[in-house]
Amino acid sequence: VLVANDGLSLAAQAVLADNGLTLPTTGQDATVDGLRAILQGTQCMTVYKPVVVEAEAAVAAAVALLNGEAPDTDATIDNENGEIPFVQGEVTGIFLENINVPIDDGFVSRDDVCDGIEDACEAAGI
Repeated sequence: VLVANDGLSLAAQAVLADNGLTLPTTGQDATVDGLRAILQGTQCMTVYKPVVVEAEAAVAAAVALLNGEAPDTDATIDNENGEIPFVQGEVTGIFLENINVPIDDGFVSRDDVCDGIEDACEAAGI
């Protein structure tokens, strides 16, 4: 079940479980709960986008616009009305094998992710 974010993935898991179903779910945002679900085997993956990188691009664009300049971009997308410039952010699929990435980046803390599931964290190498 492809879901828009980790919170909705957890909700989908609950509804599925209430109906006696087990299906793989995915999420987005690399939340503490989403990462915990991956460690516990109830969510397959989450999408991690470092907010610092997004914030830096947004600030740079805002400063450029305030100075009457065009913001720096690195890609375009055609929205059927023309090419729209944008900045591509970093996107990383987080699976059990690389679950340490958002922790190592300081996005979430190991203590929060591993609280009460230390065995799963140790098994994953975090």
